[in-house]
Parts: sequence; C-alpha cells; structure tokens
Amino acid sequence: MAFASDQAAKLTLNASNQSISSVLALIESQTDFNFFYNSQLVDVNKTVTVKTSNEDINDVLHKVFKGTNVSYQVVDKDIILTVKNAPGVSQQRKKITGTVVDATGEPVIGANVVEKGTTNGSITDLDGNFTLDVADKGILQVSYIGYNTQDISVAKGTHFTVKLLEDTQNLDEVVIVGYGVQKKVNLTGSVSSVKGEELSLRPVTNATQSLQGLVPGLTVNNNQSGRPGASGSLSLRGQGNLANNASPYVLVDGVEMNLSDVNPNDIENISVLKDAAACAIYGARAAYGVILVTTKRGEEGKMRVNYQGTIGWNSPTVMPKMADAYEFATYFNEACKNAGVNQQYSDEKLSLLQQYMKDPTGIDPWAEMKGNDLVAAFENTANGVGNVDYFKLHYKDAAFKQNHNLSLSGGGKSAQYYVSSGIYTEDGILRFADMDYKRYNFNASMSSQMTKWLKMNVNTKFMHSDENTPFGDGGLSEGFYHSLARFRPTVSPVDPHGNYTELTMIPYLQSGTYTNTKRYNMALTGGFEVQPIKNWRIILDYTFRMSNMQYDALNVAPMIPGMDGTTMYKGTRGELGVATNGRFTRAEAATNYQTINLYTNYLFTLNEKHNFAFMGGYQEENSDYRYLKNNV
Repeated sequence: MAFASDQAAKLTLNASNQSISSVLALIESQTDFNFFYNSQLVDVNKTVTVKTSNEDINDVLHKVFKGTNVSYQVVDKDIILTVKNAPGVSQQRKKITGTVVDATGEPVIGANVVEKGTTNGSITDLDGNFTLDVADKGILQVSYIGYNTQDISVAKGTHFTVKLLEDTQNLDEVVIVGYGVQKKVNLTGSVSSVKGEELSLRPVTNATQSLQGLVPGLTVNNNQSGRPGASGSLSLRGQGNLANNASPYVLVDGVEMNLSDVNPNDIENISVLKDAAACAIYGARAAYGVILVTTKRGEEGKMRVNYQGTIGWNSPTVMPKMADAYEFATYFNEACKNAGVNQQYSDEKLSLLQQYMKDPTGIDPWAEMKGNDLVAAFENTANGVGNVDYFKLHYKDAAFKQNHNLSLSGGGKSAQYYVSSGIYTEDGILRFADMDYKRYNFNASMSSQMTKWLKMNVNTKFMHSDENTPFGDGGLSEGFYHSLARFRPTVSPVDPHGNYTELTMIPYLQSGTYTNTKRYNMALTGGFEVQPIKNWRIILDYTFRMSNMQYDALNVAPMIPGMDGTTMYKGTRGELGVATNGRFTRAEAATNYQTINLYTNYLFTLNEKHNFAFMGGYQEENSDYRYLKNNV
C-alpha cells in the first residue's frame, strides 16, 4: 500500500514480494505520475520487496529497480523506463532473413520479429517473410496473437523458417456466454473476458470504472464532475435500445443489476458479449451488448479469510484555467469595442487591478459601493476591485476515500460457501459543502452437492448506499457550476466584515439546503442443477430482487450579508430552485422483480472433431414498480 502526502510525491511504500507492475500501479494510483515503457523490453513481472518511508519519487524508483537492467527518467509527471545498454565490446552484426509459418505451413502475416532485449524489430509481409539486421549472437523473438512466442538463436545461420504453434491453453480457456459456457476455440461470436485477478490489480472501488481500457470497444464515460459515488456509464455499440439508452445489458449471476452496485472485490469473471451472434439469446434488451458478471464462489478446503483495504485521495483531473482580473478586464473591454459599445473598465481601473494583484495592501475593494446590496452593485458592472478564481476557491486539492473488504470462504466435498462484506466511503471535492457518499455491500453464496446428480445453489446480495449533496431539488447544482465560470474575477469574494458574498455561491452551499439519497438493493436466488447423464444439465432457479430508493431534499433561501454587516433574505431565486419560504421534497421508488428460469443444455462430440450443443429453456419475469413524489 502506498500513501502520497503531497504533490511532491513523498511516498510511504510497503510492498512485499509483489511484481514490479503492481508496484508501479500503486505509485500511479497515489500520485500524478504515469509510467511509459515497452513491456517486451522491461521485465515488469519480476517480484520485488520495497519499503520506504516518506521518500521522494527518485529514491523510491532507485529501490524498485535496484539490481535490474532498467533505467528511469522523470520528465515532469511522466516516468520513462528503458533498458540499460549491455556492457562490453560492441558486437558484429549480420543480416537475417526468414519466414514465419503456422502448423500447416501457411505464412503468418504481420507477425512481430524483434531482436530480444532491444527495440530493433520488423513484421512479416504477405508471404510471411522478414529481413532484419541483428547482433552476431543475438536472439530473435517471434510472436503473434493466439500463438506461442518463440525465441530463435541466430548464431548458427542467416536464414530461418519459424513455425508458430497455437496457444492451446488460451484456446481451451472457458468463457461464460448466454446461459452456459464455451471454450474460446469453439466461439463464433465476439466475446471478451476479464478475470477478477486483473480487476484486483486496479485500485478502483467501482466495478464500472474497473473495466476502463480492459475490453476492446467498451467505452467507460466518467462525466459526473467529481461527485462522490459517481460511477459513469458504459457504451459498447452506439446509441438507443429497448430501454431508450445505449447501455449494455448487465447480468450479475444471471440477475439484471447495475454494475456499479457490485463490489469489485467479489467479481470472479466478466464476459462482454459484443456482436449480434453472441447477444441474440437475450433479445431486444441486448441490442447494445451484454455484460455477464460472475461473482466468487466457495472452494473445497479450510476456511480462508481475506482482507483487502485501500485508502486514497481523489483530485480534479483537469480544472478550467481562468483569466485573472486584469486579463478579464482587458478582454472584456475588447469585446465591448467589437460590439460597438463603451468600454466598462477605465485605464485607472485597469491600473488599480494590476496594483491589487501585486499587493492588495491599502486598496479598498469596496470604495465604489453604493447601497447595501453587494450583488446589485457588482454582478454586471465594473465596480469593485479583486482577483479571484472561483474554481480554486471552491475545489480542494484532494478528497479522502477508503475501501475495506472482508471475505470468508471454504467448505468440504459436498458443500462450499463464500461470504463477503465491504464498505466504501468518499468525501466530496468541494471546500465549503457537506458532500459525501457511502456504500455497503454484502454477498453470500452456498452450493451443496446433495447427490451425484443433484446440486443446490443459493446466492444473496445486498447493497446500501447513502449520498449527500448541498444542492437540494432544483437548479442549484447547475446554477452553481455555471456561476463559477460566469461571475467576474474583478470583485473581492469577501465583504468588509469578512463574510463571503452571494457572488461566491458559498451562502447557498451553507444555507441548510441538502439532498439525501438512500438506495437499498437486495437479490436472492435459489435453484437446483440436475445432471441425469454426462454432459446433460437441467437448471431450475428462482430470483427475487427488491430495489428501494428514498430521496429527501430541502431548499432553504440563504441569509445574504449586506454592506452594513447585517444579513437579509434575497427572495425567490427561481433559476437556482430557491424560494423565499423554502421547499421540501420527498420521493420514494420501489421495484419488486421476480423471475423463474428453467433451461437445459446437452453437449456431445462426434468422431472427436464435431462438437454439438443443444439448449432449450423457459423464462418468466414479473416486475412491479411504484413511485411517489411530493413537495411542500
């Protein structure tokens, strides 16, 4: 686990017998640094033990790569890894030619041919041929997707025929598909599979975000402006389906669920069905792909206890770069000139703004104030003196988050169990607002081999989330973000009495206005699996899923400070959803969903070459949805 104390990337690192790639992932997750390297040259699978305490990035990297042939260069926030040149006298080089073929003798087009340990390489042409200048005693590394990589010594020849063999281990891998499993070698549809081990290497707490970059063609959109608990959305095959959205159809252990409600620590495997052939069995709901999630199950053996915990901080990825007071005033005058109207900022005011930015001592920001209403005097005029970036005013550098998971698993020959629980909390990134998110997960499964031909399975899942924001029910959320970019930076955010002005929006965030959203999701599945004869399975299961949402929102008109130090109500702010007398909103939504599945499949092979699979089934679904909302 690694902790970054500040932007200087002081690290405390405690990694014992972990791969270099895991250590690099920890460093990336806790700092702003990104690593760049050629995985064919840099051995990131080597295990290392590194312990540091509040050390800078260079000291940490020195310990990570000590005793290896890897060198590093830190350029701003990028860390570039390269392989050190081997010592000794430079070797003579020679020209190597060759042909790469498969097991049947057919040429392999586009195979990678690289001089091992270097970036010197080529690819095969349409006839499988290649030409390469290499060291006299070098080694050629030949690779291609779906085939085993081969290393060829060039010391005893100049022409080679390389026969690549299929990676049978990869082809024999079992992939979860609709209502069953298949070997990759037998697949005709487009299916991608992600193992739980790959997800566990990513320090993310949301299953949706964990798929970023792992599945070709799957886009994860994170567009929630840093709101705690935001999960983003998935897009696989364009826009529009039966549910009028572009989201893939998500099934968790055969039950339709929101992927963000699943604890990533409980995931065993994810299969993504992409094309029409793979998705056809799910009908219109699968018009934009299907994501099949399988959670972990118990295994025979002694009870195993596993704890996994992470802590970290969220930081804004990119913040708008706002003009300072002088730049704003200068360009505003230019806009007035182009529009054929009088300039608002005089030369004296421009000079005063420059002076204030250098040293505000002795300058009264409120010298032009007339009346008691600060907004009326300064919102759309050149009055006032100040220099404020509202985004920097409101956004913290980092917000704390933590995730803790505990699981128990084990069992005997006839029965196995898996039980897990998790808690995740995330603070908001806004400086002057109460904003947070909490999520609690519970998962339990049991399987029992009652007889040689009868197996029972029970699975239950529970999720509860609690989200708090300062925005109420209305336009305050949209109005807040709009105002940060709209208000002029030429006005002081603090009045003569030390109060934050209405222009800063801080009084609205601290008025008592709030939104609280609680969600409860529970799914219970029980069923039997009958196997009368070998390769014939009959499966019957019943699922009950209950979802409940409770939404409370209070909108309170804030007390706005005036020039004389007193506070006052400003009345209705319709564009912000704020009324003088306030408003309370309560909404509740409940869904009860039931489904029964009865299906069977039978597999057999003829002449050890021809594989047949027959499947038939019946499914019945019933969904009851209720929604109630009221305002007072």
